[in-house]
Amino acid sequence: MSEAAHTVMVVEDDADVMFTITQRLNNSGFRCIPAPDGLSALVVGRQRNISAAVVDVNLPIGNGFEVAQALLESNAEVIMITASRDPVLRTRAAQLGCCGFVQKPFTGTFLVAQLKQALHMD
Repeated sequence: MSEAAHTVMVVEDDADVMFTITQRLNNSGFRCIPAPDGLSALVVGRQRNISAAVVDVNLPIGNGFEVAQALLESNAEVIMITASRDPVLRTRAAQLGCCGFVQKPFTGTFLVAQLKQALHMD
């Protein structure tokens, strides 16, 4: 399956980070759906067929791990992102079943590579 066939939800409350991620993913052939908070992500996740999601740990109106769990239950691949250096968050994401954990700042190239690996596009 090509990148163009994959829809990725980007759950991020920082508008600049959201713009940067969605631009990079769109330029790499993914279709992006933005969600600025946990509630929006849960609503969109129920309405759309999502291949994968990039979910910030810290979100307004909801919790990144709760969003990740709901998306994982709908068979989406989930990559968690955070600025935190707390190793417990990485462990929690892995235990939940997330396929990736990325610390900010990161490059667009790295995130695209993580998504391709999660979606078995290597």
